[in-house]
Amino acid sequence: AGTRYVAPNGTDEVNNCTVLEYGPCATVQHAVGQAVDGDALLVAEGVYSDVHTVGGGAQMVYLDKSLTLRGGYVSGVWDTSDPVFHPTVLDAGGQGRVIYATGSIAPTVEGFHLRNGAVDGGDGAGACFSVGVEPTVRLNLIYNNTASGAGSDGGGIYYGSAGSPLMERNTIYGNAANSGAGIYLEGGNASLWNNVLY
Repeated sequence: AGTRYVAPNGTDEVNNCTVLEYGPCATVQHAVGQAVDGDALLVAEGVYSDVHTVGGGAQMVYLDKSLTLRGGYVSGVWDTSDPVFHPTVLDAGGQGRVIYATGSIAPTVEGFHLRNGAVDGGDGAGACFSVGVEPTVRLNLIYNNTASGAGSDGGGIYYGSAGSPLMERNTIYGNAANSGAGIYLEGGNASLWNNVLY
C-alpha cells in the first residue's frame, strides 16, 4: 500500500510505482494494477494515449478499486496539484472509453482532461462509465467524447447504479450521445454541484 506515481517519462517494467528512486510508472493502468484499495495515484502533466483491453472492453483505465486518481502534478514535484497550469490529459484517441469503473467501490477522479473517448453500441460513456460504483468526479474537463450506436447514452459521464455519486466543479462540453450527451444518470441519487455543461 502507498502513494503511486505516474509520468510520461516513467516506465512500467518491474515497477510498482511507489518508490521514487525507481521513477514513476508510465501508465495509469499499470499503477491501478499495482495499487490496493485506499491508495492515491498522482499523475504528472502530459498527454497519455495508451488504451488497454481489460475486463472485456477497451479503455485507458479499468478501475475496480477504491483509489484516488489525481492529475496536475509536475514529475518529481509531487507535493502540490495544479491541473490548470499542469494539465494531465487522458486521451483515448477514439479507440475506447477513457475510464471504466465497476464493482462496489468508491473511487475519486480529479484534475484531468478526459477526452476523445468513444464507444459504439451498448451502454454509453466515452469518458466515464460506472456501474455499481459510488465515484467522486471533480475538477475535470470532459470533452470530445462520443457514445454512438443503439442504446448508447451519456457521452461524457454514464452512471448506472443505485448509489450516490458526487460530481462537482467539472466542465463538460462538446460530447455526443443518443441521450444525455454531457451526463446520463440511469439510476441512483447523484449530487451535482457547480458543474458547467454545454
